[in-house]
Amino acid sequence: MKTTDKVLLGLTGLFLVLLPLQFLFAGAGIFGADFAIHEAFGAGLLHLLTILMTIAALVAKRWNLAGLSFCMAILIFVQIMLVQIGRGAGSPWISGLHPLLAFSYWPYTYFLIWRPLRESEPALI
Repeated sequence: MKTTDKVLLGLTGLFLVLLPLQFLFAGAGIFGADFAIHEAFGAGLLHLLTILMTIAALVAKRWNLAGLSFCMAILIFVQIMLVQIGRGAGSPWISGLHPLLAFSYWPYTYFLIWRPLRESEPALI
């Protein structure tokens, strides 16, 4: 496995490990802690990680993974906007799509890790 692939896997793995922490920050914010931690962590660090994943995939010339990582960066942007759109429209159901999208990142990110690992395994013949 090339170094660029390892960097991509490391960034993707870091995203997968940090994602539950984002749910913790959201829960703490709902129950009285500073909600700004959740907002900064998600819009800042996790969004940055998806952009770095896209760059790493482009450098590794993994075009399919670059596209999927870029889609995740766009999804996070849309996810953040859903909260504002729901508040502006007075519709909590629109804002409620925010955690639903966040939950979908687990299988999506797992796929981004699984695919390169599967390709690097020797064939069992």
